[in-house]
Amino acid sequence: MAATKARQAARAKDTSKPRAQARKPARRVFSISFPQEMAERVEKDAKAENQTISEYFREVVRQRNRQSFEAALEKSFRYGDSLPKVAATEEDVERWVDEVRQEMYEARRAKK
Repeated sequence: MAATKARQAARAKDTSKPRAQARKPARRVFSISFPQEMAERVEKDAKAENQTISEYFREVVRQRNRQSFEAALEKSFRYGDSLPKVAATEEDVERWVDEVRQEMYEARRAKK
């Protein structure tokens, strides 16, 4: 009992080390429900891929994110292809980037 109080007193006096802050957990748990047929399909597909159900869903989310990124990239390419072709110098590009950044900065300031 005395030893515990001594440790507590020592900790209270020790200000040289910051206290550990609560960390965010590295993972979150989701609970989801499926119709029976869909659940069986998920289990079958995960087993066929030698994955746990969690690994299966992580891969599904990765694939969806990759598809979304690729779709956005393709949209960007189509937009770029639709623009008139301009012979631009490196200085032109730098100036345009500066102009767009300035517009974005001003738009953010206007919202505040």
